[in-house]
Amino acid sequence: MTEKQNPLYPFERIYTSIEDKEELMAAPVIEREEILASRQDKLNKLKLIKDLETMIEEQRVQRMAAEKARIHTLAGRQEKRKKASTNGKEATKPPSLQDLNNARVWRGMFEWRLYAPGLKEALTGSFFKMRWPAKDKDRAPTYSIQQILDVERDDKRIYDVSIDGSKKWCGLFAKIRYKDRAHSVPFTAFSRHKFTEDEFRNWLRGSEEVVQVMPQKGEVQTKAVELDEYFGTKLDETSSAQMRIFRDDVAKVAREMF
Repeated sequence: MTEKQNPLYPFERIYTSIEDKEELMAAPVIEREEILASRQDKLNKLKLIKDLETMIEEQRVQRMAAEKARIHTLAGRQEKRKKASTNGKEATKPPSLQDLNNARVWRGMFEWRLYAPGLKEALTGSFFKMRWPAKDKDRAPTYSIQQILDVERDDKRIYDVSIDGSKKWCGLFAKIRYKDRAHSVPFTAFSRHKFTEDEFRNWLRGSEEVVQVMPQKGEVQTKAVELDEYFGTKLDETSSAQMRIFRDDVAKVAREMF
């Protein structure tokens, strides 16, 4: 604290003036020390008040910046929703490769939100790159574009969904339809890579060959916006607590199984 910041004792930060210093120096030691201690206590309290005022002002500025960013984000999302819900022939066309990639999910995207409220609704209707293991070990796996029709829970088939083997236990499965048959797929089958042109052409061809409703461009774009909103919003304390409860339950079942 400088002398300008110390209106109580501007001289050497503890005296009111040179005369005040000389007077105190001439006083008995105990009396002088008590007076100086009292003054230091006042200075400490003054500094604490100023520090609190500074902290409050910094927090106010941060809140204003956060609110401004939130408003900007909401405006951007509303604009995306407006574009995604545009009426007319464009919205009813088949989705493009870019549309599907925008509405794509992968394991690393959501493994940290397993069992969070709203996860099932967010994933349902989205797309993922399915990894099909080769029957021959010498051959590379194949990939296909799949849409999640639903998310189901089955604690009798718990598996580790983590990429690094850290035992993030999961009993959730994606329901898909492939070659006109229903399948239940663990999240470990989700590839992190984007869809390719070849996979997109195969997806279009496969949708035409089987009895399957082709998702419309507008629907896929809307799902992309929903994913952006869901995964771009921080969970509140209640949702985080609910997620931890479910995770603990699944971990308990896993310990009994493995």
